[in-house]
Amino acid sequence: MNIMKKIVYLMALMLILVSCSNGKEEVVTPTPTPVDDPNSETEEEEETETEEEETSEYTDINIVNRTRVLSYLEYLSSDELGGREVLSAGNTLAKNYIISHFEDLELDVIQQTFNYASGTATNIYVKIEGTDNSDETIVVTAHYDHIGPGNSHKRSTPQKTTDNIYNGADDNASGVAGLLEFATYFNENKPKNDIIFLALDAEEVGLKGASYFTAYYSGISDVILNYNMDMISRNDDNILNLCGINRSPSLASFFENRTLSSDINITKWHDGSDGRYDWTGASDHGEFYKKGIPFIYFGVEDHIDYHKVSDEYKNIQPDFYIKALDYIANSLIIADGNL
Repeated sequence: MNIMKKIVYLMALMLILVSCSNGKEEVVTPTPTPVDDPNSETEEEEETETEEEETSEYTDINIVNRTRVLSYLEYLSSDELGGREVLSAGNTLAKNYIISHFEDLELDVIQQTFNYASGTATNIYVKIEGTDNSDETIVVTAHYDHIGPGNSHKRSTPQKTTDNIYNGADDNASGVAGLLEFATYFNENKPKNDIIFLALDAEEVGLKGASYFTAYYSGISDVILNYNMDMISRNDDNILNLCGINRSPSLASFFENRTLSSDINITKWHDGSDGRYDWTGASDHGEFYKKGIPFIYFGVEDHIDYHKVSDEYKNIQPDFYIKALDYIANSLIIADGNL
């Protein structure tokens, strides 16, 4: 797929994400460039009006089953899984749980294994075929590994506590639970494009799973977009960040901060354009970006429990989490319908 085509996809996606504001703020569109031909100007205005009418026809829907998705998150972040460190018994339990969920949906489960350290790590994915019979594919990702027990991980912060399990509720049981919920929805409501739901392993040790998938998945050239979720269940300022929009300069002027609801704000921060942080390579989406694949990364800023044993289910913010998932899911529905 050439660069121009991907830019077109990103421009379409930008308009899609704006439409997910659910009508709570005025949609800001760029001022048309003046032209000498008055007929051309009229046509451009008419096209803009048509686009606004089309986006206004979409009404956000409640996609997420609150009880169900919270049960996924609670189990994946439980002590039973021991922090889901790559190659651990708890990681295997998480893997089997994800596989079981996909199998319950009667989907063909692919286990993509790869060597890591002295063992074998595993990516897990399913593909839901689109109704358009096209090869074009959206890949939705979330990593299911975390950093396990103890204080051995170089990025963890030792704490004075008898609890030594780094449960990783927000990081990233929250993303995996959302992945399972979205797979359930799209299995019942078939997408236009093919959608792959991909649970990645070994993210915490250097994006190993994503690196392997993008290197060896045979259909990688058909991937038009990566949606990545990593840490989406809590933020004291009620902010969900979208990273990746400004990686396409042609999109920057089309995007303004949007309010998902009265409680959650959607921002475009942390792709290097704001002079603060650059999250382009911070999670698995970075490996897709290296392949020239447009990405949208959904995540929150680090909180006081990041990579600590206190990143537990009891410390997530369920209302924020459900609204964040509904925003992501609705934007994915529109992206699929317009790309």
